[in-house]
Amino acid sequence: MLEDDNLSSGANDIDDVGDGSVTVGSEEYGAISSDSSLSASTFDTADTAFTTSFQDIADESDVSFESRNFLELKAAIDGSTEDGSYSQTLTFILSGNF
Repeated sequence: MLEDDNLSSGANDIDDVGDGSVTVGSEEYGAISSDSSLSASTFDTADTAFTTSFQDIADESDVSFESRNFLELKAAIDGSTEDGSYSQTLTFILSGNF
């Protein structure tokens, strides 16, 4: 997964999470994965910022139609966050491991 740029509205953006937890009342944005076995990123252990480089958000090695992974996006604002319509493009690439 990768982002095109920060979550933004014009010249304003929501800061990337930097402390491992998106906290109410602090301007932060990030995500956490339901996959608890990632070795190439921190998305499985902490709220993590998106970057413009590819990062693993899930990895499945079992042949199973029952397995489900999800990514929980989190955003918080503070009193200095400017009003606006914030957006960004996130790119997901799925690949098979055969």
